[in-house]
Amino acid sequence: MNTTLNIGLAGLGTVGGGLVRLLSENAEEIRARSGCDFNLKAVAVRNPNRKRDLPEGVRLTTDPMTLADDPDIDVVIELMGGIEPAHTYIKEALQANKNVVTANKDLIAVHGGELLDLAEEHHCDLQFEASVAG
Repeated sequence: MNTTLNIGLAGLGTVGGGLVRLLSENAEEIRARSGCDFNLKAVAVRNPNRKRDLPEGVRLTTDPMTLADDPDIDVVIELMGGIEPAHTYIKEALQANKNVVTANKDLIAVHGGELLDLAEEHHCDLQFEASVAG
């Protein structure tokens, strides 16, 4: 039995675009290894008018806070970079009981302890391995 995890992605630059491509190209292998299907439900971007190669049905928004507010999103992935608004966004997601993945080195260096405490308080995971393994 497979589980489906709905993903909300904040940031569709080089790293975010690569993630979308890898999720699409490697869907069968990811499913076989994890037992999960990953459904990209929504993406927060700065410019919604720019042409993008996204799977059909993915909702675009300019407000990453809507990802934290969406009850259908299980995991939020922050790939915006910088400390703000990423810090505020991740706090909102954790407070909404969402698991969070980030590759944001600056943010983890400055606010990592606070965010880990918040994740523990809300019984969520904060995965930041991508921010320290580069």
